Amino acid sequence: MLVYQCTHWVEMHANREVWLSYEFDEAGVTYRDSRFRESGEVLNFGPLHARIQRSISDRIVAVDELCAEWTDVSPENVIQAIAELDRARLVFREGNRLLGLAMPASCYERWRARAKQLDKELATA
Repeated sequence: MLVYQCTHWVEMHANREVWLSYEFDEAGVTYRDSRFRESGEVLNFGPLHARIQRSISDRIVAVDELCAEWTDVSPENVIQAIAELDRARLVFREGNRLLGLAMPASCYERWRARAKQLDKELATA
């Protein structure tokens, strides 16, 4: 399923700019997502969601592992926050394991700057 999603995303990217990014802020985490709408949408979540994003942005982790790591948060609250991210299609879930799909906003900023630089170089070549 993940291969299908990635292939679909690559095909969309060939036709328009597509992004799924996150940024942490004082309120939690903000996602910007243009996968399903060309104009994009902004989704804001709280501090627990930000904590989850930090934990799943670069690793696949089981939900019960997160619950065991975070003794200061009830498992019910962790599971509820993960379900909210899942409903927003911000995570990939396979059974009890999950992975964040969004990339840091700074990555997109660097990619856009690099694309502009390449366009300039091609225009002068």
